[in-house]
Amino acid sequence: MAPEIEQARQSPAGSAARVAGWSALGVAAGYLVVMIAYAVAGAPPAGAAARLAAVAEHRGAWAVIVGASVATDLLLVPVAYGLYDLLRAEHPGLAATGSGLLGLFALLDLAVVEPGLGTLVGLAGAASIGAGSVAALAAEPVVATLTSGVTTVYAILVPAVGILLLGLALLRSARLGRRAGPLAGRLALAIGITGTLAVVGPLVVPALGSLVVATSVFTTLWLVAVGVPLVRAGAPRPEGQPAR
Repeated sequence: MAPEIEQARQSPAGSAARVAGWSALGVAAGYLVVMIAYAVAGAPPAGAAARLAAVAEHRGAWAVIVGASVATDLLLVPVAYGLYDLLRAEHPGLAATGSGLLGLFALLDLAVVEPGLGTLVGLAGAASIGAGSVAALAAEPVVATLTSGVTTVYAILVPAVGILLLGLALLRSARLGRRAGPLAGRLALAIGITGTLAVVGPLVVPALGSLVVATSVFTTLWLVAVGVPLVRAGAPRPEGQPAR
């Protein structure tokens, strides 16, 4: 192997880009799994007992949702770092804030939402889950946390704003190529708009809450739009050859 190719292969920046790229594609695949599982399980109803019954009816699908969500949260960490590493030289403020918000979302989701959903999946296996049962009473604080406004803000708005900021940096960046930057940037703009409307909009028009579905779809597409050029940017190439 030529020395310059070996040097490119061993470059820390190249390695971070490759890991981030494959991680982004892994998150996109995980989100597809979560969407399919949600379609099978259906939207959970309000109320602890009713939600527990719904989880019990499709317990396998909810277990898949929890497992896939934990995996995607973990994979988001190298994605956030890889984007920060590539963009910090050109746009340090946008790169640091956007990546920080993306990492914060992953941390809070792992600390609050996924343990809560996992608890509901466990309680759904109890012999009695009707209203007034021990399982239903135990589920009440969990459901209250999962449906709180604070949880909605960090689960939807925080990553949407983080991706929006990273998208602005991508639109102005030459590091990932002219074709990748505009596509990822425009998808990030769509994510920022729909995510904000999905959280704030229901205060005025309740139906706007359904925009969370569009936000999820746009986010999955954004991860692919970012993942592919990240993998290419980190691919071994002779020294001095620009990334495609």
